[in-house]
Order: sequence, then structure tokens, then C-alpha cells
Amino acid sequence: MGNDLFNKHINLVYKIAHRMNYGYIDLDDLIQVGLMALYEASIKYNPSYNTKFSTFASIYIISAIKKELRQNKPISLNKEIIKLSKQLKQLDSNLSVEELAKKLNTSKENIILALTYGNEVISLNQITQTDQLIDLIPDKTIKSISHDDLEIIFSQLDEISKKIIYYKYYCGYTQQQLAKLLSTSQSQVSRLEKKALQKIKQLKY
Repeated sequence: MGNDLFNKHINLVYKIAHRMNYGYIDLDDLIQVGLMALYEASIKYNPSYNTKFSTFASIYIISAIKKELRQNKPISLNKEIIKLSKQLKQLDSNLSVEELAKKLNTSKENIILALTYGNEVISLNQITQTDQLIDLIPDKTIKSISHDDLEIIFSQLDEISKKIIYYKYYCGYTQQQLAKLLSTSQSQVSRLEKKALQKIKQLKY
């Protein structure tokens, strides 16, 4: 079954790699990383997970490519992000990511990187693989969920819940940064985070 799944979803790797190609790593290298992740997913997948293989595999592919991008980020980009991070501290904290990007004449992607710059040691050194996500969620019940179960549960969350859990526990975002990303208030982010964690518990049991 693994080989069939792999062969049928090779195009998924190409789509994700093209979407995540920022130009400073050769596209063929990203595709190679994605193909290895797809192969790993094809081995670990079980139909009893009750989720599409494409959804399951996407988690592996995106995570692997993100790791490759982070490890090979050019020095010039690092300097730009550090500069943006300093500029952001001087601006209104209530501005959205889109508003900040326009104000500083840069991309939304760079703004997000700059917002997380203070947490970069955590996001790069401690959270380079999806199986470490579980260790960052401060809840005993959720920490008891296995890596494979967590991936299945995560794939079943709604988009807003995915964003909150992913950006906070995978990328190290603060509630303030999440509020900017989602164009909402910190109190709303707090409420949505609690709701997302409760949803994970419900899906687990």
C-alpha cells in the first residue's frame, strides 16, 4: 500500500514545494526533501486514521520543507528580519500583519518572521520536527497523545484552531503576535486557544 500511496501523491510534493519556494533554495532540493517526507508518510499511514492520506502526508511534507528552509536561510535574509524586528517594536502593536507589511514596505511573510524573531531559538532548535509539537503543549491530557494520534487529530481541526495551535506551539507565537496575525484581540485569541485545546481533548476521547 505504501508504494501505491507514494506514487499517486508525488504531485502533492510538487505543489507544496512550489508554494513554499522563496527562491534562496533550489526548487529541486525542496522537492527531494518533500519526496522523502512523502515516503515516510506512506509508510506510517493507516486507513483506520479516518483521514485522507493527502491531509496526513501534507503535515510531513510541509514540516520537512520548513525545516530545510530554516536551516538554509541566507545571512542577508537574517539581517533583514533582525532590522524589521527592531522596527516593529516602534510601531503600534494593534496593527495587523498586512498593515505592518504595507507600512514597512515588505512582505507579510517577512513580518511574520520578524514577529517571531524573539522566539527563533525555540522555533528553530527545539521545534524542528512535528513530533516535538506535543512536548510544548502545557496540558497533561494532551501530552499523553502519541505523535501519530496528534497528527490525525490536528488534521481534523477547523482552520482557525489549526492556526492557533500551530503558530503558538510550533512557531512560538505569543498571544499578542497571534492577535496581529488573525486581526483580532488578545482576549479573543485566548478564548479561541482554550476552545481549540478543548476540541483536541474531545477528538482524543
